[in-house]
Amino acid sequence: MEELTYFVQVATLLSFSQVAQSMGVSQPAVSQKIKLLEKKMGCQLFFRFGKRVMLTPEGKLFLTYAENAILAFNTISKTLTDKTQKQLTLAGDEHFLSILLKTLSDLDVQAIEITNSRQVIELIENDTYDIGVLWGNHSLPGLHRVELSSNRLVLAGSKRLINAYKTSGTLHLIRYDVAGAYKNFLENFIQTVGLTPTRVTTYNNLNLMKKAMLEEIGLAVISTDIIYDELHDGSLAIFEFPETTLSIKNAMIYKQNHPQIDQITTLITTIKQSIKTKY
Repeated sequence: MEELTYFVQVATLLSFSQVAQSMGVSQPAVSQKIKLLEKKMGCQLFFRFGKRVMLTPEGKLFLTYAENAILAFNTISKTLTDKTQKQLTLAGDEHFLSILLKTLSDLDVQAIEITNSRQVIELIENDTYDIGVLWGNHSLPGLHRVELSSNRLVLAGSKRLINAYKTSGTLHLIRYDVAGAYKNFLENFIQTVGLTPTRVTTYNNLNLMKKAMLEEIGLAVISTDIIYDELHDGSLAIFEFPETTLSIKNAMIYKQNHPQIDQITTLITTIKQSIKTKY
């Protein structure tokens, strides 16, 4: 295949010296490759006139076959390579996977929603899934952790309901039904700022939660990355608690000896850059 590549290059440029320069080799090396190919084919492929070369009739005929052979080789090589690279699987909670979906839309990754952090860790440890998404600062033997972002936990909702809460103290709280570390962060926030809701409505779906917030059903304790767009377009606002700032970290984990480590690190770099650009 190497000799065919040299042949096609010479046939295109009609110059041994230009091919040598473009391929980073010496001119004698190019000449030697062509001579070996001519010997194998049992015919002369080029006329040589000093530094000039021209295809012989046999060379012109051979060129078509050589180009088709290179195209077929490259196609087969790519097909075999693609089949050996298994699609990566990413497991984590809905509220973070929803942030990544736009990033992942152009990547060959399968996302699986799992709400329990301990279950995510176990599934990564036993090779069921390739990458896990977690909230919190976990230190896990045998697993590599890459922190992606750190976001504030806030009480948020429409400006009208926030002003009403400031005035009356009456709170209809929208809660997210989730297990694991994120649930602990939410409960810790509620206790720390001393929220005493008069009514609580629980949702197990982020889209329904945001819809309820936008329709002014109540205020919600939520991380700022989830409502990033709504905060920036002004449809939602934040109730600020003086001297109280709680943040929640999210990270991706994977096995340090994973056989697809190059694919994983490339994917994580892409995701980190996307999150950095947005937040």
